[in-house]
Amino acid sequence: MIKKLMTKWKEEWWSKRESQLIYEFSGMESVVKSSLENSLKKIKQQEEDLETISSRLRIQEAECDETYRRVEERKLELSSKNEELLRTIRNIESQSSPSGVWIQSFTAGFQCAWGMMEPMMLEGMEHLKKSISDKAITDTLVRLNGNDKKDK
Repeated sequence: MIKKLMTKWKEEWWSKRESQLIYEFSGMESVVKSSLENSLKKIKQQEEDLETISSRLRIQEAECDETYRRVEERKLELSSKNEELLRTIRNIESQSSPSGVWIQSFTAGFQCAWGMMEPMMLEGMEHLKKSISDKAITDTLVRLNGNDKKDK
């Protein structure tokens, strides 16, 4: 009998307690569900934000790569211009150095003197050729006429 009473009391107590627990936890369940749903919405929003940021970063990375490429091309172009300027400066310095000026002046003077002397030298050479030819003709005629000194 006590056992029956105990069992009955346990069943009554448990059914009361069960209904109380269902009532208490049903409110908590809705709070937890709404909290989880809010957290899920926040995570989804953060995920979308990260996707947007990621796409912006990809665009910025592409822009940076393009800018870097243009800067490198400009760097090469300026490097070649710099080398060209250095060569030009060296040429100007070599031409304006005292030895360079002396060499240029001497060369110009020599060319001018040669230009002035050349016609006189050519005229002298023509005169020399003519005198050699005349002497050869005279010597040949003397031999042909028999007026050679050996015959006497």
